[in-house]
Amino acid sequence: QSRSRRLLLRQRRRHLLRQVRRRPRARTRRGPERDDGGLSRRHCIVPGGNPDIHCRFHRSLSKVRAGRYIRRMPLHLIKLAVGCDSVKELKGWVAERMATAKKKGLPLRHVHITRMTPKREEEILAGGSLYWVIRGEIAAREKIIAIEPFRDKDGIGRCRIVMQPKVIAVSPRPMRPFQGWRYLTADSAPADLTKSSAASVASMPEPMRRELRDLGLL
Repeated sequence: QSRSRRLLLRQRRRHLLRQVRRRPRARTRRGPERDDGGLSRRHCIVPGGNPDIHCRFHRSLSKVRAGRYIRRMPLHLIKLAVGCDSVKELKGWVAERMATAKKKGLPLRHVHITRMTPKREEEILAGGSLYWVIRGEIAAREKIIAIEPFRDKDGIGRCRIVMQPKVIAVSPRPMRPFQGWRYLTADSAPADLTKSSAASVASMPEPMRRELRDLGLL
């Protein structure tokens, strides 16, 4: 009897040790229907926890993994303003075109036609702008609102870069001449000038402004 008793106690001790060492398994249940592209609908429920909290946590985690909460930086374009000598002249061009469009009953939008169509359209339309290079420096920008590929009467593929008719002066930065347009990342784009700074810069003669910029005073 003593031997059988010892065996029984040993078996009970082993059973208790297994219960202590065993990790609690998380139960799962079917979560609410979602329209997030077929992500998993099974959510972990920790014993003793609030199932609604864990469902919300796993939904948020799934959205982060899917890239919903990742804020993408906008992508810009940069191009030479051929024939333009100053930001003031560029604003005059845009104002003249908007006056003509208003007389003809056309939508008030500034359109620039280029040969090559940008491939990264989504990034550009996420807040990108077209930065204008005027006489060897980045001087202004216009926000891009649409990119419209089309074919002209000769069957040649072209693209309309549609912008808001508002020229925003930026901090001048030297830029070497190039052909066509280029991509410009958000961290490489110059900052906008304040209204007071833009007004004072616009009132300066162009040679004086460039001399101050070369001296680092602008």
